[in-house]
Amino acid sequence: MPYAKELIALVRGHGKFAIQHYHGQIRELLDDFAEMAPDGLHTIEAPPVGNCTLEQAYAALGDRITLLGELCRLA
Repeated sequence: MPYAKELIALVRGHGKFAIQHYHGQIRELLDDFAEMAPDGLHTIEAPPVGNCTLEQAYAALGDRITLLGELCRLA
């Protein structure tokens, strides 16, 4: 993801939203995603598939990034 921050800035520079997509073990990378600052982060996956619940991701990122994931749990 070395160029993600620059790509996100480029997308925003064209008046669009940037959503970063990632699968799996995401909890250890939340600070990296916060630094990249996408508009949205997809997908937050709880165990056993991933290692981060939606609540854990929100606690780490707050309102800075829109979180997408665990949708089946919210239904």
